[in-house]
Amino acid sequence: MNILTLSIKKIYFDRILNGEKIYEYREKKPYFDRIFGSRKIDFLELHYFKEEKLIIEVLDVEIIDNNLDSNFLKTDKLYKINLGKIINYQK
Repeated sequence: MNILTLSIKKIYFDRILNGEKIYEYREKKPYFDRIFGSRKIDFLELHYFKEEKLIIEVLDVEIIDNNLDSNFLKTDKLYKINLGKIINYQK
């Protein structure tokens, strides 16, 4: 079982926790190329400044064109992480 730990902004953390956000995006950069290219990620551990964290199932990871209107995601390609059910939540 492979778990990838990522920091996330509070607004997105809350939206995932409430089931409103079912995808997480990361820029296609060498760091994530190594992570997603070397092994299958089964779960994400998402945390907001280590205060709250949740473990969520990863259904699939795909590379997509960046058509999102975002000031944070600036690469032409993105990793789209399809999120499944929440396994654990700690406040």
